[in-house]
Amino acid sequence: MTPRSGPATRTLALALVVVVGCALTACASESSAPAQGDEPTNRPTTSVAAAPDSTPVTGKPAQVFGGECASALSEETVGSLLGVAASLEAEGPSRPLQQAVHGVGGLACAWSESGSAQGSAWLRITVVPASIATESASESAPYCYGADSGSASDSGPGIGVGACSFSSAEGDYLLSGVITMPQATTNADALDALTGLREQFSVALSAVSPPDLADLARSETGVWGPLAQCSDFAALVDFDGLLGVSDVDVLDADGAAEIPDGMAAAQAAAGYQRCTASGPADTADAVAVTFDFLPGGSWAAGDVAAEVGAVELAAETTGAVVETVDPTPTLHVFDGPNWLTITSNFPTRDPLQLQPLAGALVNALNSMK
Repeated sequence: MTPRSGPATRTLALALVVVVGCALTACASESSAPAQGDEPTNRPTTSVAAAPDSTPVTGKPAQVFGGECASALSEETVGSLLGVAASLEAEGPSRPLQQAVHGVGGLACAWSESGSAQGSAWLRITVVPASIATESASESAPYCYGADSGSASDSGPGIGVGACSFSSAEGDYLLSGVITMPQATTNADALDALTGLREQFSVALSAVSPPDLADLARSETGVWGPLAQCSDFAALVDFDGLLGVSDVDVLDADGAAEIPDGMAAAQAAAGYQRCTASGPADTADAVAVTFDFLPGGSWAAGDVAAEVGAVELAAETTGAVVETVDPTPTLHVFDGPNWLTITSNFPTRDPLQLQPLAGALVNALNSMK
């Protein structure tokens, strides 16, 4: 995959915290005074040290097509399938949800109609080793849900689009994703495009080697084990005390809605999981934080550190810095071979409060190895 530009110093301590989006001093001063009502009743005042872990950082897995979407399908090829000029979309910031695909040697790509607003024609694909996918995913027929041209739709009569999700085994890989055709098309048009997609993908695939699954196994010492359910954290972490919210529930959360079969298979194989810690629904802290973890995912530390505006600390504890992106503050904790991110749903709250929680979560995950 094409390296991102930006600062790339890589100082990884036992628990490295990388925060993306702005410099420490600017963000800290901006967020030092939380809005009234957001200040918790029992704000932690001390940091919780993460459990030491001297396990070396794992290397980045090799990816199919060398991590290059353009080697899988060119913009010209995608444009011919969609019937419009298409452009490869830039890769977003490095996060556990998406990097789970890379962790199994896969590839996730998106193309959209050139110069058009969101909602235009587009193609998204996920490519992962077929061996990690279920048999049903490998053999499922496309599911089409577009409005045929000439029928009533949200856009008005006669403004239909063909749209289908798909998943099929192609050689040693599973190809899955979604295709949305331009306006005034039908689901049949989308199915025709998928036939062409499989043909073009097979040609590209014939030029690459199958994945070495032995190299993809995350069996290093110190890798976090699978978690049965997020509620397992409740007995190990004092969420009420750390968040200053009463009656916090810790629940499983979907990584993303209606994700392609290949991405779901990659997340399961990589051990990716997302949890939410939520206060009572009738309070201001209905949903306090979301945390994602990717066992063995510390190979992504360089990508995170290279993001524009990233601030990198070699932390004696979990540290605490602020990011103002999306606009949710995020802490990236790289503990040994593992990766944890924590985001707060309250940008007006002082994000420094997430520091003790980060340490407690790392300790809990290490205790469950």
